[in-house]
Amino acid sequence: MKSIRLILAVVFSLFLAACGGGGGSSSANPPTAITSYSISGTVSGATVSGVTVNLTGTSTASTTTDASGNYSFTALANGSYTVTPSQTGFTFNQLSAAVTVSGANVTGTNFTATANAAPTYSLSGTVDALTGVTLTLSGGATATTNSTAGSYTFSGLADATSCTVTPSLAGYTFSPASATVLIASADGTVPNFVATANPVTYSISGTVSGAVTQGVAVTLTGASTLNTITAADGSYSFSGLSNGSYSVVASSAGYTFSPNATAVTLTGADVAGTNFTSSVSVVPTYIVSGAVTGPWVEGLTINMSGDAMGTRTTNASGNYSFSNLPAGSYTFTAGTLAGYSYTTGSATVTTADTAASDIVATSSIASYSITGMVSYAGAKTGGVTVNVAVAGTGFTQWSTHIPVGTGAYIVRGLPVGNYDVTAELDAISNGSANASNPVAASVPVTIAAANLTGVNLSLADPATVTPTTPSFQRISPGDSSAFVVFTTPAASGREIATAYKIYWGTDAATATVGGGSQTIPAQGSNDGGIAYIPGLTNGSVLYFKISALVDAVESAPSAVSGAKTINPTSGGITVTGTVTYGGTATGPLLVGLFNTATASVYYSLIPTPSSPQAFSVAGLPAGTYGHFAVVDNNGNGVPDGGDITNTNGSAAQIAVTADVTSNITLSAADSTQTVTTDYDAQWLQYSLKPVSVDGVKHVVKITMVYGPNVAVPFDTAARNGSDGWVNLAATPVVGDSYGFMVYYADGSSQLVTKSVTGVLGANSAATGLATSAVAPGATATAPQFSWTAPATPPVAYTYSLWLSGPGVTWYMDMPSSQLSVLYNANGAATAAGLSTGVNAWEIHVKDSFGNTARSVTSSY
Repeated sequence: MKSIRLILAVVFSLFLAACGGGGGSSSANPPTAITSYSISGTVSGATVSGVTVNLTGTSTASTTTDASGNYSFTALANGSYTVTPSQTGFTFNQLSAAVTVSGANVTGTNFTATANAAPTYSLSGTVDALTGVTLTLSGGATATTNSTAGSYTFSGLADATSCTVTPSLAGYTFSPASATVLIASADGTVPNFVATANPVTYSISGTVSGAVTQGVAVTLTGASTLNTITAADGSYSFSGLSNGSYSVVASSAGYTFSPNATAVTLTGADVAGTNFTSSVSVVPTYIVSGAVTGPWVEGLTINMSGDAMGTRTTNASGNYSFSNLPAGSYTFTAGTLAGYSYTTGSATVTTADTAASDIVATSSIASYSITGMVSYAGAKTGGVTVNVAVAGTGFTQWSTHIPVGTGAYIVRGLPVGNYDVTAELDAISNGSANASNPVAASVPVTIAAANLTGVNLSLADPATVTPTTPSFQRISPGDSSAFVVFTTPAASGREIATAYKIYWGTDAATATVGGGSQTIPAQGSNDGGIAYIPGLTNGSVLYFKISALVDAVESAPSAVSGAKTINPTSGGITVTGTVTYGGTATGPLLVGLFNTATASVYYSLIPTPSSPQAFSVAGLPAGTYGHFAVVDNNGNGVPDGGDITNTNGSAAQIAVTADVTSNITLSAADSTQTVTTDYDAQWLQYSLKPVSVDGVKHVVKITMVYGPNVAVPFDTAARNGSDGWVNLAATPVVGDSYGFMVYYADGSSQLVTKSVTGVLGANSAATGLATSAVAPGATATAPQFSWTAPATPPVAYTYSLWLSGPGVTWYMDMPSSQLSVLYNANGAATAAGLSTGVNAWEIHVKDSFGNTARSVTSSY
């Protein structure tokens, strides 16, 4: 019924609207106004401006807060809403707020902002499976490894932080020492640290008791070899030992010990109580003797094992022996030297002294020897040097010495090839070639994979030698003395004179009136000689001349030189300092400075020196000087055998521009040896260059007895400052060690060990060698020589130019900055000019240790 009334009412209202109310006027009511509201609030705290505020619910909208944090949503109908603030890097005290609008504005829908904490990261790593290591992070943070894997972690690290981690633990070193890692928006990993335990040493100790306690010899062998004797209470100790296996043996003549030997193993702790009980020997003991045979047998350590242990050293013949051995079985091994292999010797002792089987040494690189006899029917005496050179070269590479004028000789270390063998008797005992020395005619030989025997040499006196007059190159007066530099005439590369005689006087005509003379020995050189003349009177004006002697025959004197006023040098620049040397001086001390550019010498002569001896040398002009000193122990006026000096090639070069202090320390060593390497770009060959320089003793022979990549033993010609070239079978390595047996004129000898200090290769050699006759200052007979620097030079180096041709040799040292030079720029060439097409030259690069790389040879 209600539905019918509703339908009728609707129809009726439509009808009235269509009829317009029968044409009359009507008055309709206005529409009712719609009411709206707002929601507002404030954002406070860590951020207020620019916060995005979103409205969802009955309607949606978005706004941002103003500078004060205020926001507002307007024209909102009644209904339910959600207000949500957001801004990157911040959180709010409530994620959103529910708001109901019901007939009124809603205010105070507030939020509080809090800045988000910055993200942090961690840094972790391991230390070579080692626990307890302290890891320090740059800035002071620390961590400690705390697991069997040696792991550690630093946390809370900010992004873009550069972190340096340094490990430390007492008793260890680490590789790397520290590591730096950059935190780049992710956790970081530190490279693994490898820990290496620092060496720790330990001791083995004990006591000998029983029939004898004091003075018992106790020998330690194994990882180290040491000897000691027991104290009064029988105690002994070996300290400074590394972990390893050892054997301890007590011995004393007439006693036996229990145990005979004790094996001890050190594993991180001292070992005490390695005791022995002694008793008077009643058990028979025996001697076992043996020998090492082969190319080098002297000075080898022989280790004995078996029913007793011990060590011995072979004598010059390779023999050794062990005494007081009980019956038993024994094995003998040689301590190996580089360049050899060895067999093992053995012996079984029953009831008598026994000989062990030989230990046979074999060279790792095959080489051969030349043997023979040297004979001489003349009257001169002295040692004999036998020299061997590759055929046709004239360059002595192998050499040996016979102490007396005749006898057997052997030269070792020669490969297959053709050779010339010569000999010379040192009649004036200066170790150098002299025209008066008896010599043997050269004997050509061929080695064909076998030792050569019967290569006999016959010495003969030379034809009568006539002395040649020398001349002064420089006379430098000093305090009550004079220093002279003079020529030493030679024939065929041999000094002619056996001595020289210097005269002085007050007359310019003969230099003999009111003066004196001094005889000085031959200089052992054809490059010139030096001497000092003491005992002159200060203030006197003197003239000088010099002659040469061959035995008792004297040459005509030189032209008179002078006048020279004898006085201490004064004015100019002064060099002061001290000279320190070992031992007691038995002659005067000469301290001087020599200018190679001007041949000037400035010096001080101190008659009775005492080390350290102060000196002062005045009157020097600015320049570069060789600073030398000689303790002339035999007082003969020249530096020679027995003197303490640095004139043998070790004098330092000093630059003098103002008063300066320059001290000298002189070595009192018997001799000095050096070993350098050479690379030859012409033949792509490495060589070893041993050099020996006399000290207070005169070296007569040197044998290289061991070393890698060489045929040993090698009787080298490295004497008197000459290079003893030894070809190497492989590229040398820094640290390669070589042993040299050095023999002296007084019959003594010593083993010297030297190591390689540097190796230069092809990239260290100069290249681009060229000559020019049209360069500034150059001529056809005096060209300019130029070259290109090495591709990979040493850190510090110099150049030297070597030239040889018919009738000419020339050598010059230059700094690394120089890449060209005019012929004979230093005035050291033996000819004023060169002929073209017949001269060979090369550039040597030399590092600070003397190691060299030689260029390909060029010609002009």
